[in-house]
Amino acid sequence: MHRFGLTALILASALIITPFVLTRQTQAQPAYADDAFETTRDRLDKPVEDEQTSRTWFWGPEPISEGILEPYVESPGGERLVQYMDKARLELTQPDTSSDDAWFVSTGLLTRELISGSIQTGDSSYEEHEPSETAMAGDASNTWPTYAGFARVIDQMYVDDTGNAATNDLLPGGVTSYPEAESDPNAEIVQYITYDGPDGPAGYNVPA
Repeated sequence: MHRFGLTALILASALIITPFVLTRQTQAQPAYADDAFETTRDRLDKPVEDEQTSRTWFWGPEPISEGILEPYVESPGGERLVQYMDKARLELTQPDTSSDDAWFVSTGLLTRELISGSIQTGDSSYEEHEPSETAMAGDASNTWPTYAGFARVIDQMYVDDTGNAATNDLLPGGVTSYPEAESDPNAEIVQYITYDGPDGPAGYNVPA
C-alpha cells in the first residue's frame, strides 16, 4: 500500500488532475478548440515547452480531449465550450464578451468536482453525483489515493502546527498516526494557509 502524508495529499488535490480523467487516444493529439485556450495555456506553459524554466507544467503539454459542449445555464444556448488538459479543464463560458477580460477563459474547479461529486452546471446550479473513485495520481491501476477519499478531510479548519512534524497519514480506513515522520526534516511544517471554504474558514499546514 502506498503511503501519502495527509497534508501533502490535501494540497496536491488542489493542483493535480490525472491525465486519465479522459483516456488518451492513439490518434493525433486534438487541436485547441479555441485560440483563446491556446493563448491561456501558452501564457504559463510555453516557457516549460521551450525549456526556459525547470518547473513543471501548469496546464500540460497539449489538450487531451477535443472541444466539448457541456451544460452551463448562463452560457449561450445553455452550453459552454470546454477542453481538458493534463491538469485542468479550460472553459469558455461567455464567448461574446471581450477576450481581453481576465476571466474570458476560466479553469473551473475540476478537482473539487471529482472529490465532491457536485458538478457545477451554472453560476449557482449544481448536478449531484457520487465522488470519483479514480486514482488521484500515478498509474490508473492504483487503488489509493482516490478523489473520493479526500471528501472526509477537505475544507476543514486544522490547528496551526508550524514547526512540528506532519505525522498524520490519510489511508483508506481513515486518518492514522505516523510517528516515524518526527525524524524526517522534510516532514516539518513550515507554513500555515487559511482560506474561505464553501462551508466556512479552512486552514492547512504545509510541510517542507
